[in-house]
Amino acid sequence: MNRFINITKLFPPTRGRTVLQELLIIVRTLSERSIEIIICGGWVPFLKDLASRSTSEHSMSLDIDLVLPEHSRRPPAVDKVRELLLEDLSFEVSREASCKLEKRVSGELVQLDLLADAGRGADGNAVIKVYGEATSLDLALLDGGVNLTQHLEEITILHQEDSGKPLTTKITIPDAVGFLMLKTEVTRFRKNEKDPYDMYYYCTRCEEPAAIRQKLRDRLSAPGVENVVRRLQYLFRYPDSLWILGILDHQKVQGLERERQAARIVRMFDGITNGLL
Repeated sequence: MNRFINITKLFPPTRGRTVLQELLIIVRTLSERSIEIIICGGWVPFLKDLASRSTSEHSMSLDIDLVLPEHSRRPPAVDKVRELLLEDLSFEVSREASCKLEKRVSGELVQLDLLADAGRGADGNAVIKVYGEATSLDLALLDGGVNLTQHLEEITILHQEDSGKPLTTKITIPDAVGFLMLKTEVTRFRKNEKDPYDMYYYCTRCEEPAAIRQKLRDRLSAPGVENVVRRLQYLFRYPDSLWILGILDHQKVQGLERERQAARIVRMFDGITNGLL
């Protein structure tokens, strides 16, 4: 069993560490009130790594992607979520967007993106309003999330407060297939070097490539999974792919090592996807 970790001592005093500590508080607070949530985005490889090895070299994210699945979008739950986040945890609706919440913790900005794993309606809007019995919340639609609930897992973070009090936080995240489903889909709408980096880190540090390949093979007939394989083949087919260059840039790989590393990335993703379709 992994040891309990002291996050304050393990990670340097950065905004990322502050957001991580707040993420754990949010998950425990909502769980204690029986609110189902899913943590997505770039925190997934970091948290999965932290849960299995009690450490992580993944670069922390600076916002929290919190998905409310269908059960947590029902009226009584909506009221409860709003109360917990805006009153108990002191978040405020961001001026940037109505589906974002934010607050300052020890001078650091903590931003929370509220998301729904639902498809876009006939109006094509990317933000929906869900109603409680007395209140409402705005949620952004999660790209690629319509089939997410078929591809989830629960991880456990063992940690302690600075006082030494042990804490156990259980977090629901996308599994390997779900994570790649979301990350490959978001690359259709933005070019951000952290997206391919997150996929590469997950496939090299969080699970063995062979295990990921087997999971994709086992679920190939499930909705959306074939598209994941095709997108991975497209993104990581050539060493000079924009997405592979993004990984190298994010890791600050320089000189001749860039060419060698690019070739390794191509081989790794080819090993995951080749022959599946």
